[in-house]
Formats: sequence, structure tokens, C-alpha cells
Amino acid sequence: MFTTLLAMAVEPAFAYILIPALILSAWSKIRLKLAYRKYDKKITSTGMSGAEIARKILDENNLYYVRIGVVKGEMTDYYDPLNMMLCLSEATYYTCSVAAAGIAAHEAGHAIQHVRKYFPMVLRKAAVPITNLGTRLAVPAVVTGHALGMEQLVLAGTVLFGLWAFFQLITLPVELDASRRAIGALESSGCIANEKERKGIKRVLAAAAMTYFASLATSIVHMCRFRFLTK
Repeated sequence: MFTTLLAMAVEPAFAYILIPALILSAWSKIRLKLAYRKYDKKITSTGMSGAEIARKILDENNLYYVRIGVVKGEMTDYYDPLNMMLCLSEATYYTCSVAAAGIAAHEAGHAIQHVRKYFPMVLRKAAVPITNLGTRLAVPAVVTGHALGMEQLVLAGTVLFGLWAFFQLITLPVELDASRRAIGALESSGCIANEKERKGIKRVLAAAAMTYFASLATSIVHMCRFRFLTK
């Protein structure tokens, strides 16, 4: 927040790119929440829970060894590649809704990506350590560089933060491909029975994907924010 205000003070024009990015971020989150709320109320015709759907998709892809666990919360689902485990939120794990079906299948898609060594996922996993280090050092470097009038240090911080933007960029194909796999797996496994359910799942997954595009846009804006501090 400090560097954001600092950048706006140095270059008011920064607000013209910051505000649209913030609006996009807020809109994507609202859109996801609305889509989730709508399709969380619609029960699939098969009556299968998210956990059952995930298990079926995994087994049909010979991933019998991938475990499925439950975590607290709502839309807190993720795939843990280290322990080869699908961590489904309580809402997804136990619910037989269209939203739960889409989310469970999406996470199963990540497990399939992992086992099949989908390149963007391999690249993202390899980028995690250096990205974490870069984002921790970026802001201190930019703030210190600006305070001391060291443009090269500010530039170095900008490059370090660029690692986060790169991470967001390579996340996009990972998430989009997982959603594509999810739709295909749901259809081939018979977990969804009609076009109405398919459209609902696609809307939920599309809304989720938009949040990743918004994150990329926001990270690029922050790079611009740091760059303004060198002027």
C-alpha cells in the first residue's frame, strides 16, 4: 500500500492504470461468487458429491493412489502435488451441486496434469521458490532504492517483482487446461447428464479463470508502479 501511494504521488497518471486493474479484480471476484452461489444451489442429476466425482475421475485415469482430503471453508480447494492429494473444501467434498462437480473435476484435472508432466505445471512448480524469494525482496529493494535515490536498486526490485508477474502468466495455461480436462472428464465419466449442467459448470470455471487474468493484470500494474518510482 505504501509503495502504491508513493507511486501515485510521484506519477498521478499511475492511477489511470491502477483503477481499471482494481475494478477488474473486484469484478472478477464478484462474478465468481455470484456464479458459485447460483450453481451451488443446483443439484446434479447423478446426485454424486464432489468427492465421489473426483474419485471417479482419478480412478478412470489410473490415479488410484491420489488421495482426497477435506479442508475447511468454501472455494478453498487445491491440489497438493507434494503429497499427491486433492484437498477439497467442505462445500465441494460433501455437496452434490453443479458448482461442486466443476470444482472437484478441476482439481482432479490438476492431478492429471501433475502425473502426465504437463509442461506449464512443471514450469510453475519450478518457479515457486525463486518467485517467493523475489516477491519478498522486491518491495524492500524498491522502497530503499527510492529513499536513497538509487535508481538501479529500484529497477532491480522491479525485475524481482516481475518474477511474480511471470508466475501469474504461466499459471493461466495451467488453470485453463485443468478446466478443459474437467469438462472432458465429467462428460466421459457420465458425471454430468445434460447440457444444462455442462453450461453451469463451464460458467463457474470461466468465472474462476477470470480471477487469474485479473491477478496477472494487477501484477503487471504493480510492475508499472515500481517503474514509476525510477522517474
